[in-house]
Amino acid sequence: SRNYVIQVASAIQSAAPGVHFASTSNEAVISGAIKLTDYSNVIWILGDESTADHTFDSTEQSLATSFINGGGNLFVSGSEIGWDLDAQNNGRSFYENTLKGNYVADDANTYTVSAAGTGIFSGIGNFNFSKGNAFSQLDGQMYNVATPDVIAPQAGAASALTYVGGTGGTAGIQVPAAGGKGGIVMFGFPFETITSATTRSAIIDHVFDFFNIAPPNADLNRNGTVDAGD
Repeated sequence: SRNYVIQVASAIQSAAPGVHFASTSNEAVISGAIKLTDYSNVIWILGDESTADHTFDSTEQSLATSFINGGGNLFVSGSEIGWDLDAQNNGRSFYENTLKGNYVADDANTYTVSAAGTGIFSGIGNFNFSKGNAFSQLDGQMYNVATPDVIAPQAGAASALTYVGGTGGTAGIQVPAAGGKGGIVMFGFPFETITSATTRSAIIDHVFDFFNIAPPNADLNRNGTVDAGD
């Protein structure tokens, strides 16, 4: 959805106005028209896509793995990634070994998130994501994130966000760049549904700091956004 990209683009422009970025569809990535390896940093937007939509199909899993293994940084969010890849085994190895996540539960039963004490979002106060009636007024996107994944970090990863209320548990993980591989930030809910534009910008700012992104020379440090929506 174009609205998803608008939300991300606005957050990037507010947090780091000198950073250059381009957007594309997952279909263009799958076809090879867009190569992830041409970019240093990728934001992968999955919204509420689940098993029927293939959060990451086999081709996307292979391409994303090569991108990370080659040093690329990936920020990925969505409410059903763990459910689809790990719980339903549509990409368990990719989810657990590449993204360094572990599926815990299908529904956190809350819309409130807090920064983990030692995670990269430390200093950001509690915030909410959309329940369908309290979304940002920047555009008309107002959908209910009905079943945000509860996830957990694998070895080499750490909790970055936790759910407040509901079942509790981890809402986001962070994986530092190491051994030639890029860093990863993964949310169990869609980033673009965070109801505060200020918080969305702050989140992007902290992710960029984690990925060591500074306002770049566009030819040397390119950044991409992948919209995996239909």
